[in-house]
This record gives sequence, C-alpha cells and structure tokens, in this order.
Amino acid sequence: MYWLDGGHSGGSNTWVTKEAAMKPLKHLDIKVYIHVTPYQVLCNSRPWIGKEEKVFRETLKKLGVDVTRKIYHEDEPASLEMHFAVLKEFKQGA
Repeated sequence: MYWLDGGHSGGSNTWVTKEAAMKPLKHLDIKVYIHVTPYQVLCNSRPWIGKEEKVFRETLKKLGVDVTRKIYHEDEPASLEMHFAVLKEFKQGA
C-alpha cells in the first residue's frame, strides 16, 4: 500500500494515529510505502504533522507491518512547489 502525503492544510488528525485503526493491516501481509516531503513532516509551523506521521510509521512497525519511508527533496529547502512536485515524481516512479 502506498501512502502518499498529498498535503493537508487543516489542524491535527492529518495522519491515522489510532492503533486500533491500523491493527487490521498486520493481518494482510502487505508492505506500506510512505512517501512524504519536508514541507509537511518537517514544518516548524505545523509540528503536529511530523509527529503524527511518526506515530503512524512507528505504530505500523510495532504491529509488524513492513514499512518503507521515502522523503523527497530532503536536502532542499521545504517549499510548497517542491511539495507538489512529488506528485509528478511519484507518477514517474521516482
């Protein structure tokens, strides 16, 4: 399953953080690929997004789900433009 961070301009509850909601995934024998950008998960003005993504990722791992995480443009300044460029890159198989 691919979990692409498409952006969220709202408040908290951006990511699934309840273990009960994730628990069924451990029985499906699937891999979860998390694709994110610094604009979302490393944003100082919206720190809850990165915290919630970390809870999501670590809870899945704790449940035994095979999780891979990719941060696009990690070495570049976070920007909205780069954040949306990830959609094109993801489509191209970056």
